[in-house]
Amino acid sequence: MKNNGKFISINNQSINEALEKTSRQYLVGNLKLPQLIQHIDESDLEIGISYYKEDNSYESAHWHPVQKEFQYVLSGRTVYTNAVTGEKYEYKEGDFYAIYPEICYKQVSDAGTKILFIKTPSVDDKVDWEM
Repeated sequence: MKNNGKFISINNQSINEALEKTSRQYLVGNLKLPQLIQHIDESDLEIGISYYKEDNSYESAHWHPVQKEFQYVLSGRTVYTNAVTGEKYEYKEGDFYAIYPEICYKQVSDAGTKILFIKTPSVDDKVDWEM
């Protein structure tokens, strides 16, 4: 279905209620897994919010061969570590950053960290890193 000529919205209350039940809520994308709230179906990109509720919440080491990620820290702090070189990148509330394909990283976030993410293209190309 084409979404031309109209507004589509997801209200704040729905988003916040979903984030209380899950750590990641997609708002836009060509998604295979069901979401807690209705998302906007798009094949070109994904947009969502990650919410790290506990201190030292982490994403295990992985990389993407194709997908680019653009992220804006809404609240809190997150630290990425390049799994190959050990170099660290710290981002705090208000920071914007991009992660390009073929870099392997792991991520640790403080409790209460919320990150708006945009991924393009909308494909599931995540590859776990074997340490």
